[in-house]
Amino acid sequence: MQRELLMIHSNKLNFIFYSALKTIFTFIVYQVAIFYFNYIISYLLSWVFGLVFGYISSTKKVFKRKINIYSAIYYFFWNILYVCISIFIIGLFINQLGIHERIAPIIFLLIILPINYLITKKIVNL
Repeated sequence: MQRELLMIHSNKLNFIFYSALKTIFTFIVYQVAIFYFNYIISYLLSWVFGLVFGYISSTKKVFKRKINIYSAIYYFFWNILYVCISIFIIGLFINQLGIHERIAPIIFLLIILPINYLITKKIVNL
């Protein structure tokens, strides 16, 4: 029982660590790409990099599972839905609740992180 609790805690910390690492890497990819491409292409490249990095790190490092095409496809679609949800809720925070546009994404991240953890865990365990 205690070992299982330690494993769950470790998974959550690893998820936070690799999510932060993904954010840093995608930021770097964007910053490098912007020298060669416009911001749209640069953002898409960084998003694809983040998607691949996020799937591999969540599957192999956080949840210790094997990569498979089935869960990769679900992960891709979850991330598209995640972006849509993010834009909608952050927009609500800013436009309806009057939360500053620099603060709204941080609040959203604090809310969505545990949900994202649970959904990602379910996906990589398919």
